Amino acid sequence: MPLVHELREWERDAVLDALWLHGQQGIALVNSDYTFRRVNNEFQRIVGYTEAELIGKTFGTITHPADVDADEEMADGVADGVSKSYEMNKRYITKLGKVIWVKLLVVPIQRPDGTFEYFVSQISPVTAIGEYGFNSELKGPSAFTRPWFRRHGERMLAWSAAIGSGLGAFYLLITGG
Repeated sequence: MPLVHELREWERDAVLDALWLHGQQGIALVNSDYTFRRVNNEFQRIVGYTEAELIGKTFGTITHPADVDADEEMADGVADGVSKSYEMNKRYITKLGKVIWVKLLVVPIQRPDGTFEYFVSQISPVTAIGEYGFNSELKGPSAFTRPWFRRHGERMLAWSAAIGSGLGAFYLLITGG
């Protein structure tokens, strides 16, 4: 049972207000036409725009051009009910023109009859960026090497088996299997 069913109405309001005003993740409410409906303080801090500057603009206006199509395609899948949510690593272009990486999680808000109303997006800055990609959950060198191992893993496993080394186990550890 979701937590909201266990809370009294005033508690639900207090929890939502606390998360909205003081949460450590950016939160954006986004309409079906991809325009910003509301954004919290943390999201404003991440992208450098005020809520007033964002309302009515589409998320595509601050998303790196190379990431817009994938973001819109996955958003359409959520709005159409094909997917329950989506996550992606993407780039925003801040008000000052700086490109920043974020981890994005998007879920739908539905009306009582189950039809789509709007998106709730949770945004976390990504700090581990490397030449071959990134993973916000990893720390240290593995954040930079995992994508390389995923691309070159088959050769590494074959080489490891040929020389009888333990690098195959290392590959499986780095790539998660």
